[in-house]
Amino acid sequence: MALRQSGRIHLMNTLPLSARINIKIRTASLFTLVMMAAVPAYAEKSCEVRRTEMTQALQLAEQHQHVQKEAGLRKALDELNAHCTHAGTLANTRHELVQLDDKISEKQQSIKEIQQEIDLARAKEDTKKINKLQRKLSHKNDELLEAQQKRAEVNSELVALGR
Repeated sequence: MALRQSGRIHLMNTLPLSARINIKIRTASLFTLVMMAAVPAYAEKSCEVRRTEMTQALQLAEQHQHVQKEAGLRKALDELNAHCTHAGTLANTRHELVQLDDKISEKQQSIKEIQQEIDLARAKEDTKKINKLQRKLSHKNDELLEAQQKRAEVNSELVALGR
């Protein structure tokens, strides 16, 4: 394995400097995209956290002399500074929490209705319909659990923002 790694390093060193820099920039960009995908919804972060992350990305772009990325980050940072406020983030998070509460209520109501249908099918001893409704019930329970987990995450964000 050491030979393969050294072979890669040797191959990298034979490339022109501009190609090596381009590969490093692409690697860094890919890493940044992967990391951004791994964190919870970027827009839900506080303005200050977003400002800090964007400033760090801008500094990285400047270090690697990536002019286009630098220009895009400067524009995004200007937009963030102009429009992002703690109050706005707080309001958006509260609104998302209300929407999730509504979604959870709808899922719970749907589950009750399916359960009633299952009870009727049992009374008629319709096993085919019972099986179909139980699959549907299982799916709705999964959706409910997912919505409840998302609500817990958003509620934690709201607490972190200071309500």
